[in-house]
Amino acid sequence: MINANFNNDQILTVLESVNWHLRGRDGASTDTKVELIMAHVDPEKNCSEGIERVDTPALTEALANNACNDEIESILKGLSVWNQNEYLNIWVSTITSGVGGGPCSGELGVGRSFATFPFFFNGQTPGIVLT
Repeated sequence: MINANFNNDQILTVLESVNWHLRGRDGASTDTKVELIMAHVDPEKNCSEGIERVDTPALTEALANNACNDEIESILKGLSVWNQNEYLNIWVSTITSGVGGGPCSGELGVGRSFATFPFFFNGQTPGIVLT
């Protein structure tokens, strides 16, 4: 399933779970003293829930043509990106394991979450892709 639309409660529940782990409340990890919150102002300084919903036939076409992860990441991140100096961009997709052509340059296989952090910038847009 590619064209799913997560409701706000689902997104906030996942964010709460991520924060639970980041703050070490799961008992298995160390408190990183980092907590993610939704943006309340968009890049144009308008009030925002911090969520943009976009859909594209390009992603469906790329998956049908067994595109590699680099191509899929490029399409996902190209749909919407906020200034990475002010926001941590997170893209969520329902792409499942086994879809697409797999790694092109040694990254994790499709169906797994992956991230490009600003301090490891390698020409890709920094941010996190959750699948």
